[in-house]
Amino acid sequence: MQNNTTEVLTDEDARQMTAYLEDLMSRQIQKLQQYDLDAAMRIAEESQSLSEKITQASILSRPGFEEQRDRIQGL
Repeated sequence: MQNNTTEVLTDEDARQMTAYLEDLMSRQIQKLQQYDLDAAMRIAEESQSLSEKITQASILSRPGFEEQRDRIQGL
């Protein structure tokens, strides 16, 4: 059963999520550079799920998350 209440993420939770997304995206780029498309696709699936959660929670729009937003957009 899915709960429809909105989960409130602390800034620390949000920072961990954005750091993990940044790590996933960096690993995905590395796998693509190595022509390891299967691994890159597996990482892409995980990063897509996480990026959807980050977007739904508007984490990168929060004050204090400008640096994380810029780093992720720069990848």
